[in-house]
Amino acid sequence: MQNQLFKFSIADLCQKSDHIQTAIQRDITEFERYGYSFETINYLHHKTSTLKAFKSDAFYAGELKQATNSKNITRRSLIRNLIDLRNRYQLIFEPRSADYKLFELGRINDLPDHEILQKTLQCCQVSQERLPALNKRMVTQEMLDTIMTDRKKLEEELDKQVKAVTNRREKRIERVRLSNELYLLLGELCKVGKIIWRDRNEAFYSDYIIYPKSIIN
Repeated sequence: MQNQLFKFSIADLCQKSDHIQTAIQRDITEFERYGYSFETINYLHHKTSTLKAFKSDAFYAGELKQATNSKNITRRSLIRNLIDLRNRYQLIFEPRSADYKLFELGRINDLPDHEILQKTLQCCQVSQERLPALNKRMVTQEMLDTIMTDRKKLEEELDKQVKAVTNRREKRIERVRLSNELYLLLGELCKVGKIIWRDRNEAFYSDYIIYPKSIIN
């Protein structure tokens, strides 16, 4: 991932670009001597507007948080139903029996999401095969179907979370690219502006100083 070339905020960069656009409009005759025109101002305005319209990282972080919260709600619901099923299962089968050992959740709350998905499938398959016996403790096909529905929903929520992570990463890269392009363009134009006004007009010269400690200067 490309690093941001400047130390100040993107908002400050856009604000400085607005100021420099005004300065170039004022000095367009001087800039034309160096091969620049009103098209330059239009291009700078376009680059600035594009960056301003780009959503902040906080927006995409919010999307990721929303996806994660939704996933966690589904995960907790699935775990509750699995534990309830396990409790009913263990009322039927003896602790030392092979049937009993087939239904093992362990520390399910500590398991990663993909292991919970695997554990859910295994437990439902085991229970499905023993459903007639489990009916005595009110385990029904509807209960197993509900658990499997929650499992599918968790898969979908995980997919949304992964996509939100990827989208945020891609948007970060795109935002840095756009801001660096604008920064470099401003650096080029500010270099011209300072050449024009060096030793001629200190006030106009200062209009083209991006930041005293910036890379360009």
